[in-house]
Amino acid sequence: MAKEPPNTPTRGDRVKRRGRDDGRRGNLSKMDDATKWATVEWDDGGGPRMCHLFELERSA
Repeated sequence: MAKEPPNTPTRGDRVKRRGRDDGRRGNLSKMDDATKWATVEWDDGGGPRMCHLFELERSA
C-alpha cells in the first residue's frame, strides 16, 4: 500500500488537485475508504468528479 501523502483531505474539506494551482477548488463530498476514490463537487461544475484521494490536497 502506498504511503499517504501529506495534506490529504477528508470528507467535507475544500480541495484542489495536488501539484496544480489552476484556480479550481471544490468540496470533497464522498469518499470510499477501501479504494481511496473520492467524489468532488467542483465550484465551476466541471469534471472529473471522481478523483483518487492521493490526487487531491486540502485547499486554503
